[in-house]
Amino acid sequence: MATAAARPRKRDLAPDWRDALRASLKRFAVRTWGALLVAVSVGAAIALATHTPSDRSLSTAAGDATGNWLGSPGAYVSDALLLLFGLGCVLFLPVPVTFGATARIKGQPAEAKDNSDHDHQHEDLICGHTPSFFISF
Repeated sequence: MATAAARPRKRDLAPDWRDALRASLKRFAVRTWGALLVAVSVGAAIALATHTPSDRSLSTAAGDATGNWLGSPGAYVSDALLLLFGLGCVLFLPVPVTFGATARIKGQPAEAKDNSDHDHQHEDLICGHTPSFFISF
């Protein structure tokens, strides 16, 4: 006489499916955020590289055709970046690209370092000398 094999209940098969789903959604969100950072940074770099001072923007009232490769939005973005930060705004562009590419490759956010075992010399230096600096004035 043949007996049926005992099958485990469905709930016993994978009780941690919610954790796996949560982890995969978190990875997806981080990777999407990374791709968005890289895309925005590349767009800002293209807008800044093709900036033309005679384009219609926040500081120029021109009715001419836009010379920026990204069109009118690129002209506005490049003008705003140059007005706010000057030519130094080019130095900020690698930062979001680095974070975005790292998030895209790793698929997880950067973890905070555990600094519990380091000596607190710098904190003592800042806390100890800052009040005396302000009192001297």
